[in-house]
Amino acid sequence: MSRAIDQMLAAVGRAVTVGAWANRAAVVALRGVLAAIFIGVLLTGAVLFPVMASQLTETYPEAAFVRWPLLVLVLLGLAMVEVAVVCVGRLLTEVVQATAFSRHAYRYVDAIIAAGTIATLLGAAALVVQIATAALQPGLLLVTLGAILVGTGVTLLVVVLRALLVRAVALDAELGEVI
Repeated sequence: MSRAIDQMLAAVGRAVTVGAWANRAAVVALRGVLAAIFIGVLLTGAVLFPVMASQLTETYPEAAFVRWPLLVLVLLGLAMVEVAVVCVGRLLTEVVQATAFSRHAYRYVDAIIAAGTIATLLGAAALVVQIATAALQPGLLLVTLGAILVGTGVTLLVVVLRALLVRAVALDAELGEVI
């Protein structure tokens, strides 16, 4: 009996979650956006930032010694963005399968929080490298400060959303006990 109720609730959840055409279109659009972000970040890390680091050393030869430390920090930060994008994609799959309100979803949210925290700390490390080496180029400094601010804001937002997920999972479990 309990299994039948669970299956019925899952079917209702799927119908509510992606039953409408607009929701299906939103899921497809979000998957497209996630794929574009993933590919864009990958190409940026593979092509754009190495070229920019090379140009930085040509334009400012006195700052050539910070090329590799900053490039490594940036590439590691971009890897954390990739981790977060993959986790958001997995959470989207959980939503489509109507299993998003389960403890199983916590690991993806926790991974996003960890990736955001690490990326923000890497941005702070890049700022420390810039300050310690006196390689303070105004544009690079503003980009680094912006990355730290955005990383902090997004990570804190996900922490708040995780608290909402915990509450939703508890309510879903309570509802399951009532039924």
